[in-house]
Amino acid sequence: LRVQAQEIELIGRSDLGASGLLANAIAGTGNGGKLEVFTDQLIIRDGATISVSNFQSNDRLDPGLGEAGDIEIVANSIELSNSGADTPNGGGITASNFSAGGGNITISANQIKTDRSTITATSELSGGGDIDITSDLLFLSNQSGISTSVNDSTGGGGDLKINSDFVVIVENSNITANAIFGPGGNILITTQGLFLSPDSQITASSEFGVDGVVNISNPDPTQNLGLVPLPATIVDTGLLIATGCSTDDQQNSFALTGRGGLPTDPTDPLKGETIWIDWRDFSATRRQLYRAARNRGKKPDQQPQVTGKKPPIIEAQGWIINQDGIVELVPYPTGPELKPVLNTAINCHNLR
Repeated sequence: LRVQAQEIELIGRSDLGASGLLANAIAGTGNGGKLEVFTDQLIIRDGATISVSNFQSNDRLDPGLGEAGDIEIVANSIELSNSGADTPNGGGITASNFSAGGGNITISANQIKTDRSTITATSELSGGGDIDITSDLLFLSNQSGISTSVNDSTGGGGDLKINSDFVVIVENSNITANAIFGPGGNILITTQGLFLSPDSQITASSEFGVDGVVNISNPDPTQNLGLVPLPATIVDTGLLIATGCSTDDQQNSFALTGRGGLPTDPTDPLKGETIWIDWRDFSATRRQLYRAARNRGKKPDQQPQVTGKKPPIIEAQGWIINQDGIVELVPYPTGPELKPVLNTAINCHNLR
Protein backbone atom coordinates (compact mmCIF):
# COMPACT_ATOMS: atom_id res chain seq x y z
CA LEU A 1 0.00 0.00 0.00
CA ARG A 2 1.44 3.37 -1.07
CA VAL A 3 -0.09 6.63 0.15
CA GLN A 4 1.05 10.03 -1.08
CA ALA A 5 -0.68 13.27 -0.01
CA GLN A 6 0.05 16.81 1.12
CA GLU A 7 -1.37 16.18 4.61
CA ILE A 8 -2.51 12.97 6.30
CA GLU A 9 -4.48 13.02 9.56
CA LEU A 10 -5.62 9.82 11.27
CA ILE A 11 -7.98 10.25 14.23
CA GLY A 12 -9.70 7.98 16.75
CA ARG A 13 -10.88 4.39 17.11
CA SER A 14 -14.16 2.55 17.57
CA ASP A 15 -15.38 -0.78 18.91
CA LEU A 16 -14.42 -2.39 15.60
CA GLY A 17 -10.83 -1.26 15.87
CA ALA A 18 -8.52 1.65 15.29
CA SER A 19 -8.80 3.94 12.31
CA GLY A 20 -5.70 4.46 10.22
CA LEU A 21 -3.60 3.01 7.42
CA LEU A 22 -3.50 -0.79 7.70
CA ALA A 23 -1.73 -3.57 5.80
CA ASN A 24 -2.44 -6.38 8.26
CA ALA A 25 -3.02 -10.11 7.98
CA ILE A 26 -5.09 -10.79 11.06
CA ALA A 27 -6.18 -14.35 10.27
CA GLY A 28 -4.36 -17.44 9.03
CA THR A 29 -0.67 -17.64 8.16
CA GLY A 30 -0.40 -14.71 5.78
CA ASN A 31 2.23 -12.03 6.22
CA GLY A 32 1.60 -8.35 6.70
CA GLY A 33 2.05 -6.11 3.69
CA LYS A 34 4.38 -3.20 2.97
CA LEU A 35 3.09 0.29 3.64
CA GLU A 36 4.72 3.43 2.18
CA VAL A 37 3.66 6.94 3.22
CA PHE A 38 4.91 10.16 1.60
CA THR A 39 3.52 13.42 2.96
CA ASP A 40 4.43 16.88 4.18
CA GLN A 41 2.56 16.53 7.48
CA LEU A 42 1.45 13.34 9.22
CA ILE A 43 -0.80 13.46 12.29
CA ILE A 44 -1.86 10.33 14.21
CA ARG A 45 -3.94 10.84 17.36
CA ASP A 46 -6.63 9.54 19.69
CA GLY A 47 -5.82 5.87 19.18
CA ALA A 48 -5.42 5.86 15.39
CA THR A 49 -2.56 3.86 13.87
CA ILE A 50 -0.36 3.00 10.92
CA SER A 51 0.05 -0.76 11.14
CA VAL A 52 1.45 -3.75 9.24
CA SER A 53 1.25 -6.05 12.25
CA ASN A 54 -0.64 -9.32 12.51
CA PHE A 55 -2.30 -8.49 15.81
CA GLN A 56 -6.06 -8.63 15.82
CA SER A 57 -7.82 -5.29 15.38
CA ASN A 58 -10.20 -6.15 18.26
CA ASP A 59 -10.48 -8.76 20.98
CA ARG A 60 -13.04 -10.88 19.08
CA LEU A 61 -10.48 -11.88 16.40
CA ASP A 62 -7.47 -14.17 16.65
CA PRO A 63 -3.99 -12.86 15.80
CA GLY A 64 -2.38 -13.88 12.54
CA LEU A 65 0.45 -16.39 12.43
CA GLY A 66 2.51 -14.78 9.67
CA GLU A 67 5.26 -12.20 9.89
CA ALA A 68 4.63 -8.50 10.17
CA GLY A 69 5.20 -6.27 7.16
CA ASP A 70 7.40 -3.21 6.70
CA ILE A 71 6.64 0.51 7.03
CA GLU A 72 8.43 3.39 5.28
CA ILE A 73 7.46 6.99 6.08
CA VAL A 74 8.95 10.12 4.50
CA ALA A 75 7.55 13.40 5.86
CA ASN A 76 8.43 16.90 6.91
CA SER A 77 6.57 16.74 10.23
CA ILE A 78 5.19 13.76 12.18
CA GLU A 79 2.99 14.19 15.25
CA LEU A 80 1.71 11.27 17.34
CA SER A 81 -0.54 12.12 20.24
CA ASN A 82 -3.41 10.96 22.41
CA SER A 83 -5.63 13.64 23.88
CA GLY A 84 -8.59 11.37 24.76
CA ALA A 85 -8.83 10.48 28.44
CA ASP A 86 -10.71 7.25 27.66
CA THR A 87 -8.11 5.95 25.18
CA PRO A 88 -5.76 3.46 26.86
CA ASN A 89 -3.03 3.80 24.24
CA GLY A 90 -2.08 6.74 22.11
CA GLY A 91 -1.87 6.77 18.36
CA GLY A 92 1.09 4.83 17.09
CA ILE A 93 3.14 3.34 14.27
CA THR A 94 3.54 -0.42 14.61
CA ALA A 95 5.07 -3.37 12.80
CA SER A 96 4.71 -5.64 15.83
CA ASN A 97 3.64 -9.27 15.77
CA PHE A 98 2.46 -12.10 17.98
CA SER A 99 4.07 -15.41 17.06
CA ALA A 100 6.32 -14.54 14.09
CA GLY A 101 9.03 -11.90 13.86
CA GLY A 102 8.35 -8.18 13.98
CA GLY A 103 8.60 -6.08 10.86
CA ASN A 104 10.89 -3.19 9.99
CA ILE A 105 10.13 0.53 10.28
CA THR A 106 12.03 3.26 8.43
CA ILE A 107 11.17 6.90 9.14
CA SER A 108 12.74 10.03 7.65
CA ALA A 109 11.40 13.42 8.81
CA ASN A 110 12.57 16.86 9.85
CA GLN A 111 10.83 16.61 13.20
CA ILE A 112 9.06 13.79 15.04
CA LYS A 113 7.01 14.57 18.15
CA THR A 114 5.19 11.98 20.25
CA ASP A 115 2.88 12.50 23.22
CA ARG A 116 1.76 9.28 24.95
CA SER A 117 2.37 7.37 21.73
CA THR A 118 4.55 4.55 20.49
CA ILE A 119 6.62 3.41 17.52
CA THR A 120 7.08 -0.35 17.83
CA ALA A 121 8.46 -3.35 15.97
CA THR A 122 8.09 -5.82 18.81
CA SER A 123 7.17 -9.49 19.00
CA GLU A 124 5.51 -11.62 21.65
CA LEU A 125 6.97 -15.03 20.80
CA SER A 126 9.74 -14.36 18.25
CA GLY A 127 12.49 -11.86 17.43
CA GLY A 128 11.85 -8.13 17.31
CA GLY A 129 12.06 -6.12 14.12
CA ASP A 130 14.35 -3.21 13.27
CA ILE A 131 13.64 0.53 13.45
CA ASP A 132 15.66 3.17 11.59
CA ILE A 133 14.86 6.86 12.26
CA THR A 134 16.50 9.90 10.64
CA SER A 135 15.41 13.38 11.73
CA ASP A 136 16.47 16.83 12.83
CA LEU A 137 14.45 16.59 16.06
CA LEU A 138 13.10 13.52 17.87
CA PHE A 139 10.91 14.44 20.86
CA LEU A 140 9.35 11.76 23.11
CA SER A 141 7.11 12.90 25.97
CA ASN A 142 4.37 11.71 28.35
CA GLN A 143 5.11 7.96 28.50
CA SER A 144 5.94 7.65 24.82
CA GLY A 145 8.17 4.87 23.55
CA ILE A 146 10.20 3.44 20.68
CA SER A 147 10.67 -0.31 21.04
CA THR A 148 12.03 -3.39 19.27
CA SER A 149 11.69 -5.55 22.38
CA VAL A 150 10.62 -9.19 22.68
CA ASN A 151 8.12 -9.82 25.43
CA ASP A 152 8.27 -13.60 25.99
CA SER A 153 10.47 -15.97 23.92
CA THR A 154 14.03 -16.97 23.16
CA GLY A 155 14.14 -14.46 20.33
CA GLY A 156 16.37 -11.44 20.61
CA GLY A 157 15.44 -7.80 20.62
CA GLY A 158 15.63 -5.98 17.32
CA ASP A 159 18.12 -3.31 16.36
CA LEU A 160 17.25 0.35 16.74
CA LYS A 161 19.15 3.08 14.89
CA ILE A 162 18.49 6.80 15.42
CA ASN A 163 20.32 9.57 13.58
CA SER A 164 18.99 12.91 14.79
CA ASP A 165 20.48 16.32 15.51
CA PHE A 166 18.61 16.51 18.82
CA VAL A 167 16.96 13.72 20.82
CA VAL A 168 14.69 14.66 23.74
CA ILE A 169 13.25 11.90 25.99
CA VAL A 170 11.19 13.17 28.92
CA GLU A 171 8.24 12.36 31.20
CA ASN A 172 8.76 8.62 31.70
CA SER A 173 9.41 7.90 28.03
CA ASN A 174 11.65 5.05 26.86
CA ILE A 175 13.71 3.67 24.00
CA THR A 176 14.08 -0.10 24.42
CA ALA A 177 15.42 -3.18 22.65
CA ASN A 178 14.96 -5.62 25.52
CA ALA A 179 14.53 -9.40 25.61
CA ILE A 180 13.57 -12.08 28.11
CA PHE A 181 15.49 -15.28 27.29
CA GLY A 182 17.25 -14.18 24.12
CA PRO A 183 19.90 -11.49 23.70
CA GLY A 184 19.03 -7.85 23.92
CA GLY A 185 19.06 -5.77 20.77
CA ASN A 186 21.48 -3.04 19.76
CA ILE A 187 20.69 0.67 20.03
CA LEU A 188 22.80 3.16 18.09
CA ILE A 189 22.05 6.86 18.58
CA THR A 190 24.02 9.49 16.67
CA THR A 191 23.15 12.99 17.82
CA GLN A 192 24.60 16.40 18.62
CA GLY A 193 22.49 16.66 21.77
CA LEU A 194 20.70 14.04 23.90
CA PHE A 195 18.35 15.28 26.64
CA LEU A 196 17.10 12.52 28.96
CA SER A 197 14.97 13.13 32.04
CA PRO A 198 15.69 11.08 35.21
CA ASP A 199 12.46 9.07 34.84
CA SER A 200 13.18 8.09 31.22
CA GLN A 201 15.39 5.23 29.98
CA ILE A 202 17.37 3.88 27.04
CA THR A 203 17.88 0.12 27.52
CA ALA A 204 18.91 -2.97 25.55
CA SER A 205 18.91 -5.52 28.34
CA SER A 206 17.98 -9.19 28.61
CA GLU A 207 16.44 -10.67 31.74
CA PHE A 208 17.99 -14.14 31.36
CA GLY A 209 20.20 -13.73 28.30
CA VAL A 210 23.02 -11.51 27.11
CA ASP A 211 22.45 -7.78 27.26
CA GLY A 212 22.55 -5.79 24.09
CA VAL A 213 24.64 -2.70 23.35
CA VAL A 214 23.63 0.95 23.67
CA ASN A 215 25.98 3.22 21.74
CA ILE A 216 25.49 6.99 21.81
CA SER A 217 27.91 8.97 19.66
CA ASN A 218 28.43 12.54 18.55
CA PRO A 219 29.28 13.45 14.96
CA ASP A 220 32.44 15.37 14.13
CA PRO A 221 31.78 18.84 15.62
CA THR A 222 33.99 20.56 13.03
CA GLN A 223 31.85 19.53 10.08
CA ASN A 224 29.07 22.07 10.65
CA LEU A 225 30.81 24.87 12.51
CA GLY A 226 31.72 26.90 9.44
CA LEU A 227 35.20 27.65 10.73
CA VAL A 228 36.92 30.73 9.35
CA PRO A 229 40.54 30.04 8.34
CA LEU A 230 43.03 32.28 10.14
CA PRO A 231 46.30 33.42 8.57
CA ALA A 232 49.23 31.37 9.77
CA THR A 233 52.00 33.47 8.19
CA ILE A 234 54.79 34.10 10.71
CA VAL A 235 56.32 37.58 10.68
CA ASP A 236 60.13 37.70 10.63
CA THR A 237 60.74 40.10 13.51
CA GLY A 238 64.40 40.37 12.56
CA LEU A 239 63.46 42.47 9.56
CA LEU A 240 61.56 44.90 11.80
CA ILE A 241 64.44 45.65 14.21
CA ALA A 242 66.95 48.41 13.40
CA THR A 243 70.67 47.69 13.87
CA GLY A 244 72.11 49.34 16.99
CA CYS A 245 74.26 48.80 20.02
CA SER A 246 73.03 46.83 22.99
CA THR A 247 73.99 47.43 26.60
CA ASP A 248 76.99 45.23 27.38
CA ASP A 249 76.01 41.63 26.41
CA GLN A 250 72.25 42.17 26.57
CA GLN A 251 70.36 40.82 23.57
CA ASN A 252 67.86 42.84 21.59
CA SER A 253 64.17 41.96 21.83
CA PHE A 254 60.99 42.62 19.87
CA ALA A 255 57.63 42.95 21.63
CA LEU A 256 54.22 42.56 19.99
CA THR A 257 51.24 44.24 21.66
CA GLY A 258 47.55 44.02 20.93
CA ARG A 259 45.61 41.23 19.23
CA GLY A 260 45.80 39.72 15.79
CA GLY A 261 46.63 36.47 14.01
CA LEU A 262 46.81 33.18 15.89
CA PRO A 263 46.86 33.26 19.72
CA THR A 264 49.89 31.79 21.45
CA ASP A 265 47.69 29.56 23.61
CA PRO A 266 43.94 28.73 23.29
CA THR A 267 43.61 29.23 27.07
CA ASP A 268 45.07 32.75 27.03
CA PRO A 269 42.63 35.48 28.15
CA LEU A 270 41.42 37.96 25.60
CA LYS A 271 43.40 41.21 25.57
CA GLY A 272 41.92 44.24 23.89
CA GLU A 273 43.81 47.20 22.48
CA THR A 274 44.79 49.60 25.27
CA ILE A 275 45.50 53.33 24.91
CA TRP A 276 47.47 55.30 27.53
CA ILE A 277 45.65 58.39 28.76
CA ASP A 278 47.35 61.09 30.82
CA TRP A 279 45.03 61.84 33.72
CA ARG A 280 47.34 64.45 35.33
CA ASP A 281 45.71 67.84 35.81
CA PHE A 282 47.95 70.73 34.81
CA SER A 283 45.22 73.35 34.85
CA ALA A 284 45.44 76.06 37.51
CA THR A 285 42.48 77.23 39.48
CA ARG A 286 41.01 80.66 39.03
CA ARG A 287 42.35 81.74 42.44
CA GLN A 288 45.88 80.59 41.64
CA LEU A 289 45.84 82.51 38.38
CA TYR A 290 44.55 85.60 40.18
CA ARG A 291 47.27 85.41 42.84
CA ALA A 292 49.98 84.93 40.24
CA ALA A 293 48.77 87.93 38.27
CA ARG A 294 48.57 90.05 41.43
CA ASN A 295 52.07 89.10 42.51
CA ARG A 296 53.45 89.97 39.13
CA GLY A 297 51.77 93.37 39.15
CA LYS A 298 53.80 96.28 40.61
CA LYS A 299 53.02 99.86 41.47
CA PRO A 300 54.51 102.58 39.21
CA ASP A 301 56.86 103.88 41.95
CA GLN A 302 58.23 100.33 42.46
CA GLN A 303 58.96 99.58 38.80
CA PRO A 304 62.64 99.71 37.82
CA GLN A 305 63.91 102.53 35.67
CA VAL A 306 63.88 101.50 32.03
CA THR A 307 66.90 102.66 30.04
CA GLY A 308 67.09 102.96 26.35
CA LYS A 309 69.97 100.47 26.02
CA LYS A 310 69.50 96.71 25.99
CA PRO A 311 72.34 94.36 26.86
CA PRO A 312 73.79 92.61 23.81
CA ILE A 313 73.05 88.92 23.23
CA ILE A 314 76.27 86.89 23.31
CA GLU A 315 76.49 83.30 22.11
CA ALA A 316 77.44 80.84 24.83
CA GLN A 317 80.84 79.19 24.36
CA GLY A 318 80.96 76.99 27.44
CA TRP A 319 79.47 76.21 30.81
CA ILE A 320 80.52 76.26 34.45
CA ILE A 321 79.10 75.21 37.80
CA ASN A 322 78.85 78.17 40.14
CA GLN A 323 79.29 78.14 43.91
CA ASP A 324 75.59 77.28 44.38
CA GLY A 325 75.95 74.14 42.26
CA ILE A 326 73.96 75.56 39.33
CA VAL A 327 75.11 75.13 35.74
CA GLU A 328 75.62 78.46 33.96
CA LEU A 329 76.32 79.17 30.30
CA VAL A 330 79.32 81.49 29.77
CA PRO A 331 80.51 83.40 26.68
CA TYR A 332 84.00 81.88 26.73
CA PRO A 333 85.27 78.31 26.11
CA THR A 334 85.65 76.25 29.28
CA GLY A 335 86.98 72.91 27.97
CA PRO A 336 88.71 71.11 25.09
CA GLU A 337 87.19 71.37 21.66
CA LEU A 338 84.64 68.58 20.95
CA LYS A 339 84.64 66.87 17.59
CA PRO A 340 81.30 66.36 15.80
CA VAL A 341 80.05 62.78 16.08
CA LEU A 342 76.88 62.85 13.99
CA ASN A 343 78.62 61.58 10.86
CA THR A 344 80.90 59.15 12.66
CA ALA A 345 80.00 55.43 12.56
CA ILE A 346 79.37 53.87 15.97
CA ASN A 347 81.78 51.15 17.03
CA CYS A 348 79.88 49.11 19.58
CA HIS A 349 82.98 47.24 20.77
CA ASN A 350 84.79 50.47 21.67
CA LEU A 351 81.82 51.56 23.79
CA ARG A 352 81.98 48.49 26.01
